[in-house]
Amino acid sequence: MDRGRHPEPDGCAVAGSARRSRTRSTRPTPCSPYRSRFNSLNKWAGGFADTVAVGVLCALLGAGVPIVAAPCVKSALRRHPAYRESIERLARAGVRFVDPDAVTHRGSDGLAAFDWPTIIDELGAHESPCRGAPV
Repeated sequence: MDRGRHPEPDGCAVAGSARRSRTRSTRPTPCSPYRSRFNSLNKWAGGFADTVAVGVLCALLGAGVPIVAAPCVKSALRRHPAYRESIERLARAGVRFVDPDAVTHRGSDGLAAFDWPTIIDELGAHESPCRGAPV
């Protein structure tokens, strides 16, 4: 990069060397946004990448990385039409959902706890990009 052609108005230097491409595996590693909340799921489905976490999920979805989502959403919010539409949209895009009632339970402290073995089993079940059904 020719710094003379690209002056930095704030005085900060910009890296000018090109990065070498890294060797990628033929199959992307599946990921899981566990404890996916109502707001985050709706933003993710709509492509509103206004946080780092949602931005990463949007990019992973666009890159075809297999994703298993474990929603942590109250039953009243699961009946909201925006939630259902978001789940269906993400499922059509290839996100697999685990049943929130099957992997979430309340601990003695009242906080949500997860059945990690089930979520990990779902992640390991991906031989090809996931195609999930709405929950």
